[in-house]
Amino acid sequence: MIIGLAAACIFLLFGLCFVRGKGAVLLMRFHVVPEDDNGAYDPYAISRFIGFVSLLFSLGAFLWWLNKVFQVNLFLTLSLVIFIGTVLFVLVYLNTGERFWIPREDYIPFSSTLRSAEQAAAEQEASEHIETFFESVSVRGRVAYGAACLEKTVDALQARTPKMSEFLEILWGFTSAILFDEWEEKAKAFSVGSIDAFSKLFCLDGLEEPDLSFLYQLQKEALEAAFANLSGGQSGFTMEPTIRLVKLMWKNGFDLPFMKPFRLSSFSESSGWGDPRKPEFFQQEAN
Repeated sequence: MIIGLAAACIFLLFGLCFVRGKGAVLLMRFHVVPEDDNGAYDPYAISRFIGFVSLLFSLGAFLWWLNKVFQVNLFLTLSLVIFIGTVLFVLVYLNTGERFWIPREDYIPFSSTLRSAEQAAAEQEASEHIETFFESVSVRGRVAYGAACLEKTVDALQARTPKMSEFLEILWGFTSAILFDEWEEKAKAFSVGSIDAFSKLFCLDGLEEPDLSFLYQLQKEALEAAFANLSGGQSGFTMEPTIRLVKLMWKNGFDLPFMKPFRLSSFSESSGWGDPRKPEFFQQEAN
């Protein structure tokens, strides 16, 4: 009898703690709440759910204790109904939907489209999808996003040579440049017309051909995102290179940087160009 009452009290205290969301800290501390690039599980919602289940178990244990005390079979029947019903509810509830999931607002969910994008219609759909994410981002923000993609790829491929580091520093410098003519002169030195020239310039002889080709195309699009606007004089020309760059990342199996810091540089600033900002402004959450 004492065991039943003790179990009821333990479940009650446990349930009251978790149903108020206080168990979320414990869940996060023990890393039992998984997180992914495209979102995370809500630890507070999980805590409340665990608390609710615990309260039901507490009620079941209390009814079982009453049966032992008063020898009333009705209490035992209700106790079993609650225990079995709660277990069945938990099994059905957790396996019939993406429970407690919070999608990440700045995640770009078009990987499945791009991985099967051999048809022109799928390619066009993917391009339109990407464009909706970048239409509110300034030119500086788009160029910065290209720099973040390139930097992430360079590190993943272990291709950060001294020359590549120099180029990345210049590319990131676009975000704070005031005199674009000076920036363009520096950047043009890294514009090459072939993979062989690219490999020689950045000392990438040890890189395998598929990775070298991908890195070459990525660097080319990252530069084009800046050059197209400088030569055209209009802030809208950077969209196409950005779209191609994002597709390259996805088709080669690379995760994209989070969009949040780049969206903070709005297309409404400085006629679409965006206000000058230091690279650290974009790098804060890009990786």
